[in-house]
Amino acid sequence: MVPSAPKPYPVLAGCKIVEHVNLGETYMFMWKNLAVAVLLSASSFTFAAESVDINTADAVTLAQGLHGVGPAKAEAIVAYREKNGPFKSVDELVAVQGIGEQTVKINREHMSVGAPTPSE
Repeated sequence: MVPSAPKPYPVLAGCKIVEHVNLGETYMFMWKNLAVAVLLSASSFTFAAESVDINTADAVTLAQGLHGVGPAKAEAIVAYREKNGPFKSVDELVAVQGIGEQTVKINREHMSVGAPTPSE
């Protein structure tokens, strides 16, 4: 007796048993999902691609452009800047209540203090 080719094991798909699974379609589906996930994760990092001048940016720009800075912290930055004058370095942000060293560290590459004005 000649042995027959092995039958594929049934695969449970949802609530019904499927006798055959097309691996090509399965892999294509997985690759499409992976591509979408990569694109979505990459887009979340592009929000801070441009440098934010912490001396001229309004609260909305600060909140949108800096990671970990929401509307309340952005308003605190603007209020501190109006009361104490322009920041001389990005490290001075730690003087603002609610802004810690970690926030400065993760945003350092995306912040600037702009060019000094002639009166400085």
